[in-house]
Amino acid sequence: MSELSQLLGDAAEPHKIEHDGKVFAFRLLTGKRRNELEKRLYQNARQLAFAEREDMTSEEYATRLQLLADAYEAGEFGFTGTRGQKVMQTQRGVMLLLEVITGETEDSLLALIAARGAEVNAVLKAVMTESIPGLKVKP
Repeated sequence: MSELSQLLGDAAEPHKIEHDGKVFAFRLLTGKRRNELEKRLYQNARQLAFAEREDMTSEEYATRLQLLADAYEAGEFGFTGTRGQKVMQTQRGVMLLLEVITGETEDSLLALIAARGAEVNAVLKAVMTESIPGLKVKP
C-alpha cells in the first residue's frame, strides 16, 4: 500500500486500468462515496420492498418501509454496518461498490471484469486498503 496515497486521501491520483481505449479510474472510498454507497444500498432495499409489496398487506408494507428507515438511521446500510457488510459479501454489493468508486455503469464494469477480472480485484483491494487503513481485504 502506498503510504503517500493514504496520506493524500482523495487528492491522490486514482488507481487506473486502461481497457479498450477507456480509462477506468478507481478512487478511494471517501466519506462522500461511503455516503453514496449507503444511500444506494438503502434505495435498493426499498426497491426490493416495493417489488414484493403485492405479497403484503398495506400495513405490512408500511411496517417494512419503517423498519428499513430505522435501519438506515441506525447506520446499518453503511459500509461497516450490519446490512452493508452483508451486502458487500454479494456480487451485487461488490458491483455497487465498483460503480461508486469508479463512477462507471454496471455494463461497462462487467465488460472490464470479463476481460481483466484479476486486475480489477487487485486494484479494488489496493483501493480498499488505502481507503480504510487496517482493513483486512479477503481475496
